[in-house]
Amino acid sequence: MIRKLSYCLPTSVSSSKRKNNPTPLLSISFFLSFFLSFFLSFFLSFFLSFFLSFSSFFSFFLSNLPNYSLSE
Repeated sequence: MIRKLSYCLPTSVSSSKRKNNPTPLLSISFFLSFFLSFFLSFFLSFFLSFFLSFSSFFSFFLSNLPNYSLSE
């Protein structure tokens, strides 16, 4: 009887350990969501700053062009 219990114990412990570990699908989805959120925020901030600096430079460039009239 004692032998039988000792053989049964590791399988029950291993099955309980298996239940506590997160499934690979959950860890993959967590990693993907973190990765996507981080890089989307990074690229959005980068492109917004680039667009704002380019638009400010473009407006400065256009405002400082000399005015040539076509009639002369």
